[in-house]
Amino acid sequence: MSMTRILVVEDDIDFYEELEELLLTKGYQVECVRTLYQFRQIADLNIFDIIVVDLNLPDGDGTDIIRMIREQSASGVIVVSGKTDQTHKVLALEIGADDYVEKPLSSLEFVARVRRLIRRSEVIAKPESNDNFGNVIAYKNWVTDLQMRTVTNAHGRLAELTKLEFDLWVVFLKNQGAVLSRDRLIYLLRGQSWAGSDRAIDGLLSRLRRKLIDDKDCVKFNTVHGVGYSLEKCAFA
Repeated sequence: MSMTRILVVEDDIDFYEELEELLLTKGYQVECVRTLYQFRQIADLNIFDIIVVDLNLPDGDGTDIIRMIREQSASGVIVVSGKTDQTHKVLALEIGADDYVEKPLSSLEFVARVRRLIRRSEVIAKPESNDNFGNVIAYKNWVTDLQMRTVTNAHGRLAELTKLEFDLWVVFLKNQGAVLSRDRLIYLLRGQSWAGSDRAIDGLLSRLRRKLIDDKDCVKFNTVHGVGYSLEKCAFA
């Protein structure tokens, strides 16, 4: 089962440790970087489902991080900041943050906001066709369990997909043969709240392709230049 991964960008060690303990008790994977420099060393932001950003960093401003996330990733962004004036809040939301929480924060409220963002990102629009899908979808050499959120091949190998990669895979499964534009894919993944670069979907699809490579029967995504992507249609088992 895919597990939600959360990155916290926070230089206050005590505050981070409190946040980490809170999130771990709720079953999330948590990692932390404390500076803008450390954040820039992360090679792949899309491995994180949610990124929590503090605006005050010792070597930069958290708004720079939000902009970088929106250029590279489809991750959800929650700002946690001691800045309470409307100017900072509006700016953070305008450049791509999904939510803004003021310090000191309520543990219950913060967890509720995290869960709300996760639920929103898990909402996948109905497929373009009228086909009905059960909890399990077979495609070539892979079996996808929608309830358990797992993708397994015939040899029992589990594809280690992040939550967003799994959601993208399900979007393609439910729309086999249809050419989906980047905008359409982003809408199906994130809804109308998406504020980032549409090119972020390219990297997400590239990683999905690599993880679904199989010696027996490869998954085939087609690129329709100037239009979008499609998954080669295959009869369900």
